[in-house]
Amino acid sequence: MAQQIHLLPELQPVLLQWSKAVLRDRPEDVLTYSRDYFAEQATQRRMAGYVLPASESKPYGELSQENQERVELVFKRFDTDCDMNISVRNSPPQRSAPKLIVASPLPPPPATRPHAIPPSPRARSTPSCRRCSRTSAASSTSGRRTRRR
Repeated sequence: MAQQIHLLPELQPVLLQWSKAVLRDRPEDVLTYSRDYFAEQATQRRMAGYVLPASESKPYGELSQENQERVELVFKRFDTDCDMNISVRNSPPQRSAPKLIVASPLPPPPATRPHAIPPSPRARSTPSCRRCSRTSAASSTSGRRTRRR
């Protein structure tokens, strides 16, 4: 026998929208997804109620209407306490490691591993590099490891 739960009228559309989002996005971790989903919903609600005064800045006035709207959205997103200032205390908490933004493409990785020790014809057959199982040219044939300087 199924038990019915009576929800508050305000909660029904919230849970309906969340359920649709979960079914649409099919997250692997529903709890983390839910945390991020509701945090974003709260941010959207705060931003919708935050009205900025008209800017008298000349550079801002020279922007297209579309770019002015983008600037306002970014400002509203980071001014979390709605005091019309962005400061360090307004920065959102890091939920994951920050992503590295690279301005130019990285060079391709080298063909050989940097830790690999090239084999020597005189090297003993026992590997001296534990990472790649290659033998060291610095190894002596007597089985004892020596270090080149």
